[in-house]
Amino acid sequence: MKKLYIVLSSLMATMLIATMVTSVSAQRTVDVPTFNPGDPVFLNEVIAGDTATDGSRIDSNTVYVLANDGYYPCIATIVNRFPLKIVAASMTGIRPRIYPSVGDGLESSRLFEIRDNIIVMYCDLTSRDDLGQPTKNMFRPQSDSVRIWVEDCLIDTDVAAIFRLNADNQKLYLINNIITNLVGDYNNGRGIDTRGNPQDTIWIENNTFVNLGSRVLRTNNEEWNYLLFNQNTVVNTGRRVMDVGKVKKAVITNNIWQDCGITGMDTSDTFGVIWVDTIGDGSTQDILISNNNFHIDTGYTNRIPDTALVVPLFNDMAQLFVDEAQTGATMSNIKVDFTSGPAPTYNLTTEWFENPVTQETFPNFDTVGQAAWDFSYENSYLMTGGTEGQWLGDHRWTATTSVSQMQTESGSLKVFPMPVEDYANISFTLNAASDVEMSIYNIMGKKVASVEYSRYPAGDHTITWNGTSDSGSILEPGMYILRMKAGNDVSSLKIMKR
Repeated sequence: MKKLYIVLSSLMATMLIATMVTSVSAQRTVDVPTFNPGDPVFLNEVIAGDTATDGSRIDSNTVYVLANDGYYPCIATIVNRFPLKIVAASMTGIRPRIYPSVGDGLESSRLFEIRDNIIVMYCDLTSRDDLGQPTKNMFRPQSDSVRIWVEDCLIDTDVAAIFRLNADNQKLYLINNIITNLVGDYNNGRGIDTRGNPQDTIWIENNTFVNLGSRVLRTNNEEWNYLLFNQNTVVNTGRRVMDVGKVKKAVITNNIWQDCGITGMDTSDTFGVIWVDTIGDGSTQDILISNNNFHIDTGYTNRIPDTALVVPLFNDMAQLFVDEAQTGATMSNIKVDFTSGPAPTYNLTTEWFENPVTQETFPNFDTVGQAAWDFSYENSYLMTGGTEGQWLGDHRWTATTSVSQMQTESGSLKVFPMPVEDYANISFTLNAASDVEMSIYNIMGKKVASVEYSRYPAGDHTITWNGTSDSGSILEPGMYILRMKAGNDVSSLKIMKR
């Protein structure tokens, strides 16, 4: 029965993906150009402005196609009161980058407020805006019964929960994603938070989660109809992994959980890395937990004092389901030697118990080298430890990030101090001698200042700008875009004038 159950889950996933791809390819497409500071077009404005003269949608079955290696800032939240589909032009190559942009109000907004079904495929998304400040709740569904489908994306940074399901009976599908650096604090830093809203389906398959201050799933006494958590790799969480709660049917199989729950728990707590609750009204719960590997480094557990507990793998209710299904023997406790994973940060456990106050103690997991993390492994048992004899964990292995590219559109163009006050030092690097033209644009794309027009040799250079416009007056406080053209290369950087 167990084998059939997993086969059916995989078949359902295949059918769902085929349906989604077919629907995307058959619809009207709008090619959205990458951001150009000289003529700024923001992704949220393209989507909101795709209307007829009477304000109605031109075609509610539209796919917005983003250029690979393109930049797509959002100067306000994307609110879809219609089905929304955002995909990359190609599912290979560098993903397009979607990120919040600071506007005239000097602060940014979350990326998505979801009011209807949404699909996002093969994009890099971050909640960190173009001045480097993080926002929260990247996806915040606000309407009942919507479907959220996110596939093959890199999702980076949030100070609370990436998916804050703020309505009832939603369907969330996360497939083939990498989700990293959710480290607001040890209570926040969550992948998905249902927060009292009953949900229809939460389907999480073949994802890698790295560096979560709290956990992947958080529930608050509400019921879920169905949960699939299959073939995922989870590395570094502060509190635990999953609050499954009052779920009617769940399949939790073929996963790797490593160094999860590093803060331990109070002696009065009854949690587990996997925590299940009874529905309590006599309803039957069908929960399969099998073929998973959980290991936490003794470098963490040895730092948990006698006044606290190491978080167990299961709470009492989850353990009952494991015992009834007799799947305990399929669980393993083996350290996974990833090809190139984050280094352990044992001091986080010590610091937590020195000051266990959520608002004052912040996780700082290892992020050095995250652009080249590789979660493949050669542990022989785990390579055949799955329900069908397959590898455990996410099968795509490599978690990479282009966060640094999303925060600035030119690695060599820099401005200091930031914010700019009476003057600014502008540094840049040229690979070859070039004519350099440097200008300042306001947020609406109007040129307001000519900074430089000279020929420079190859190498590193720094010039000073006095903060004045072409008319000789000091620029008003606000957001501006510095644009540099050197030969055929164009770089840009958003700056704030105080």
